[in-house]
Amino acid sequence: IPCIAGTSTVAGTAQSIIDCKCDRGYQVVINATTQETSCLVCQAGFYKSYVADEACSERCMPSASSKLGATERKDCYCVPGFYYYAKTETCNLCPGGGVQCRGGFMNGTDREHQPPVATPGHYMTAFDVGSACSVAIDGVSVCLGGSYDEADGSCEEGHTGIVCGACSAGWTREIGR
Repeated sequence: IPCIAGTSTVAGTAQSIIDCKCDRGYQVVINATTQETSCLVCQAGFYKSYVADEACSERCMPSASSKLGATERKDCYCVPGFYYYAKTETCNLCPGGGVQCRGGFMNGTDREHQPPVATPGHYMTAFDVGSACSVAIDGVSVCLGGSYDEADGSCEEGHTGIVCGACSAGWTREIGR
């Protein structure tokens, strides 16, 4: 007999339907009137990585959340205004000063965290450090913004290097521009 949705058994131990327990990502709920149990998905910010009739007591790290029904810490992502720092597995406060932290995972991925990104007019000089651009053409910054990993595409055409301060091969600039 298969277990109902949201429940499962521990392999090799099931003898009857009562051995079906709340699955990973589900927590037990007891009806106060009937004393019947059911299993509901874990709420955002919580996860449960094992099969048992227990609450989703494992929490995402501070300044993080998760989708409903999360099953492990890797399902947790930083909220907007924070970025994931892999070395410490924490969500750190966005540094500001031309740096934006969108939070969440990258579009189209399950677990690749959104990196901090420079806003237009700024350039990421390290993974989590931004700097204002001083090079402009007709009053418009040549720094387009973007993440540290996207540094190659962070400058207007003809500009390259840290804060887009150098000329690309085959380009030059007039003094004072």
